[in-house]
Amino acid sequence: MTIEKGERILFNGDSITDAGRDRNGLYSLSGYNKMIADTIDGTRPDAGVSCYNRGISGDRTTDLLARLEGELRELKPTMFSLLIGINDVWRKYDCNDPTPHSVYAKNMDAIFSTVKAYTDKIVILEPFLVATESAKLAYYEDLMPKIVLLRALSAKYRALYIPLDGLLAAASVENGAALYSPDGIHLAEAGNRLVADAFLSRVRV
Repeated sequence: MTIEKGERILFNGDSITDAGRDRNGLYSLSGYNKMIADTIDGTRPDAGVSCYNRGISGDRTTDLLARLEGELRELKPTMFSLLIGINDVWRKYDCNDPTPHSVYAKNMDAIFSTVKAYTDKIVILEPFLVATESAKLAYYEDLMPKIVLLRALSAKYRALYIPLDGLLAAASVENGAALYSPDGIHLAEAGNRLVADAFLSRVRV
């Protein structure tokens, strides 16, 4: 996949994408998406690429689906990047409010279908856990079936799929998990850098 001149890239998802962005700013970037945008601007300042962050902390796939059409209509992206799913898992363990796999699959299928009406350039960033807190590794019981469903849907819709869980696991084995995430879910600077580099290794500027 290639970033073309005049590309409009919409980054969406939950707190990992939100990353404390300025909700009042149209071009409100933070975390890995700011690193990606800075690299694009530094590499091709003449390309006129616009990047937007509409991640919302705490969102699950149901929440994203409810707001997605309005954001797509407003921003008219030519490329769509999505990282969501960990809250569909986490709420099962922290407040006994699970998202069944069938509901997750239905939501994601609808998200793909909605985005496809605007662009065929879809980048899926795999939801992940980082082994910073060993207790959270039990969440894989719920996360892995959802990852398998997401992979199948990405293939169905011909999205570019970036396997972040494995990439972060490999990096954590080599350098220690705490470097990439303070709590096993949210990203530290090195974790954001890894995600940005993984994106830019597959999406050419």
